[in-house]
Amino acid sequence: MANRKINEVPNGGWNINTLEGKMHANLGDVIVRGVDGELYPIREDIFKRTYDVVGGDEHGENS
Repeated sequence: MANRKINEVPNGGWNINTLEGKMHANLGDVIVRGVDGELYPIREDIFKRTYDVVGGDEHGENS
């Protein structure tokens, strides 16, 4: 299983340890969890073009 550690970066955003190494997430990026628990940052615009919201609203909350 991937190391799930996320570290905040002083100048903004977060560094996330992924299976491919360290990746940077900016404010507004979406952090997704893979099937084995690994974490990945995805830019919001790419996320919206790639995935559909199922149940709940676009923020993952149920009404």
